Amino acid sequence: MQNHRKKYAGTYAILTACMLVVLFALYIAVITSFMTKEEANYVEFHWIPKQGISLRAYIDAFTKDYGGTNVFIGLKNTLLMYVPSILVGLYVSAVSAFAFAKMRFPGRKLMYTLLISGMLIPVSTGTIAKLLIYDRLGWIGTPWPIMVPRMMGMAGMIFFLRQYYVSLPSELLDAARIDGLSYFGTFNRVILPISVSPLLVQFIFAFIAAYNDYNDPLYFLTSNAKLRTIQLTLAFLVDPYEQDWPLRMAACIASAIPMFLLYLCTQKIMLKGLDVSSSVKG
Repeated sequence: MQNHRKKYAGTYAILTACMLVVLFALYIAVITSFMTKEEANYVEFHWIPKQGISLRAYIDAFTKDYGGTNVFIGLKNTLLMYVPSILVGLYVSAVSAFAFAKMRFPGRKLMYTLLISGMLIPVSTGTIAKLLIYDRLGWIGTPWPIMVPRMMGMAGMIFFLRQYYVSLPSELLDAARIDGLSYFGTFNRVILPISVSPLLVQFIFAFIAAYNDYNDPLYFLTSNAKLRTIQLTLAFLVDPYEQDWPLRMAACIASAIPMFLLYLCTQKIMLKGLDVSSSVKG
């Protein structure tokens, strides 16, 4: 045991140092959010609020109008735009992954190769084209550029779910076909219920990525303040003529709490769903 500790002592030291750096930055953000505006702008740093704890920054972040938005509106827009579109896209991705894994049709391998190859292309390369297309459709300033692409499915989801569906025994499909189910019936009534864990994992990963997305809302929603997501709200929650550090820190911490709670509530599901090679028990 002692040899094991000595062997990995350097690794533990590096991880501990990195953790302390992160916790130090988090502590500064939290303690600043509870300071008054005047104290936060002092040149001298205070480890604790000397003017007392103030909740003004949190109240303002959720209630004041900052150009048509605030943290509450940003969180509401994020949930309303991303959750339904990701759910639809998850179903489309799951159906596509099932087809690539268990169905035989002409061009299947070529289509799958092209689909996965698209993951190698940087997303930013299509920004100009998306702007031109959505502007021609009149979608700029509406939620459709954010929602519609995610409803079409995602290559990463298809790749992950296909690996899971490949591991499923073919006897499940044969039994369903004998009972008279079509491929869609087999997927909806047999495959979908037993793939809840990997589907939840993919939903969580997709939602985290969408929640932290800044570029798409910046390109397509800036002109409509009432539709700004939480990340765009944080960017526009700044007064160019006055430094309000408590407000900034309070908004950032409030926006991080949903992701923190999501991780705490789903970490076991995520670990279970990542084990795509687990056997299916009847």
